[in-house]
Order: sequence, then structure tokens, then C-alpha cells
Amino acid sequence: MRIKINDRIPDFKYQSAFGKEGHFYDRPQKPFTVLCFLRFMGCRFTQYDLLQLQKHRKEFQAANAEVFAVIQSPVESVKAHFAGNPPDMALLCDPDSRIYQAFGVFPAKSLEEMQGRYFSEKLARVEAAGLVSGKKEGQPWQLPAAFVINAQNQAVYAYYGTEAADMPAPEKLLAAMKQK
Repeated sequence: MRIKINDRIPDFKYQSAFGKEGHFYDRPQKPFTVLCFLRFMGCRFTQYDLLQLQKHRKEFQAANAEVFAVIQSPVESVKAHFAGNPPDMALLCDPDSRIYQAFGVFPAKSLEEMQGRYFSEKLARVEAAGLVSGKKEGQPWQLPAAFVINAQNQAVYAYYGTEAADMPAPEKLLAAMKQK
């Protein structure tokens, strides 16, 4: 089932890469929570999207929003990638894709679907940033998604990517908060 605007999002148990675990509904309540579903740590698009979220962290903080990213990689891979310098957001490890499935975030059906209209443009930005591919983990054709959730655990913004490179920019997520 895909989440739509005004839907109550499902609660889920999570394991953070950097020590926290619990139920999503038990997180500190802020007016907004950004929940991004990315691919795996070795994916350069995932690395790029995390860098973009981190680059806008002060804007998210100013909006009194918490940022979570769900990643297919296990805890060990995420820790190794950041080598003791974790980003200022919660990275939730979901190597079994339980959270992805609960939110209806599924993989593409083909390689052609993975590499659509945004792929080349984003790949150029990824290469300009000097990001390097790493170990492939999880579902190799996993698609991204992003949600902005209010304090009542309702989606005020829901976006399902149509290809690997199709992740909304942080500015779009911030704009969704301003509209509510």
C-alpha cells in the first residue's frame, strides 16, 4: 500500500546505524519529520542525497524538523562508510526491506525503469562530487521515496521515485513544510 497525503503512516521498529533503536512513533515529537527512503551506502545516488540533506540541515533545524533516512545497508556498512563521522540525521538500517514494504517503496521492474529521464543529469552531479561506488547491498533495483510527516504521524507530503535518481531535493521537502 502506498502512502498518500493525509494518510497516517505505519509505526515501525527501527535500528539506527549509530546506536539508537525503537519505534518510529516514539521519536521526539517535532512539528515535522522528513523520512527518506534511499538505496544502499555503496550507491552514489544515496551518498549524494545524504550529502544534500546534510547540506540543508540548518534549514531543517530552523523548520523544527527531524530528518531520518532509511537505507538497505546493514549497520556495519553504514558505520564503515562514515568512519566515525556520522551525519546529523538518523540513518535507519533496513537490510530486510521491512520498512520499505510497509511504506510501499518497491524496486523497479527493469534496468530501463532504473535509468529514466533524471539519471544522466544526476549522474553528472554525482561524478562532479567525486563520489565512488561501493558494495551493492539489498535490492539492487530499489527505488527511492520521501515523506514529510506531521506530529500526528500523517503524511503532508508523499513522493515515490520513478527511477534510481528520482529523489526530491531538500528544498522541495522544506517547501512542503511551509505549505502546512
